[in-house]
Amino acid sequence: MQEHLPPWQCPKCGRGNLALDKESLRIGYSADVIAARDDPDWEPEWDRGRFSCLLVCDQPKCGDIVSMIGETVANEFRSDDDSEQFIFESLVPKSMIPGAPLMNIPPATPSAAQNAIKQSFSAFWGDRGSAANRLRISVERILDSEGIPAKTDKGAFITLAARIDLFGEKSPEYKDTLTALREVGNLGSHDGDVTREALLDTYEVYEDWLKNYVGKHGEKMKGLVKKLTDTKGKYTV
Repeated sequence: MQEHLPPWQCPKCGRGNLALDKESLRIGYSADVIAARDDPDWEPEWDRGRFSCLLVCDQPKCGDIVSMIGETVANEFRSDDDSEQFIFESLVPKSMIPGAPLMNIPPATPSAAQNAIKQSFSAFWGDRGSAANRLRISVERILDSEGIPAKTDKGAFITLAARIDLFGEKSPEYKDTLTALREVGNLGSHDGDVTREALLDTYEVYEDWLKNYVGKHGEKMKGLVKKLTDTKGKYTV
């Protein structure tokens, strides 16, 4: 990974991809890791270090900078006939500030919810429980923007589950996704961790939900279908 990065999208402009600034890459190893290299029983997986680097947007008019830190992991590969051995060192990110987008956020999404989602992007690499919790908070902010009360008339707090139920009374078709987001957020808050796969699935369903509810994608598509049907495809220029 020192030479190749996934096509991470720039968190600022959203058009460019992040490229490694090779001159900024720094890798270090603790004294015990260095000493272990002289052990006759040394194995590649013992060779763990830490790194820091900068990532730069490849769009000249943007050039935004992202900082990343993490750990290094040595991976051993052998040829099919075991005649050759290869050891590659990979970089495993633990924090990215600001985090590369892990989902698309429609511009119409309330700003407070957008901020919470973006905070989850940074937390994802080193603290998935916190990332899940930030997504849960973003749901709270969306309900705030929809006028769903967080307290009763007497000042008692209303649980997120109850608020989602209130939301579901007017938009039942959108309720289930918010419930799923709440469950994942609760898991992150109570257990302190969520699997990478579960969190990536969460981003995927949340992106679809926002596209349809906040971005009104479904309504736009229905409008286009009606336009095509009414005009039989014969648009006036």
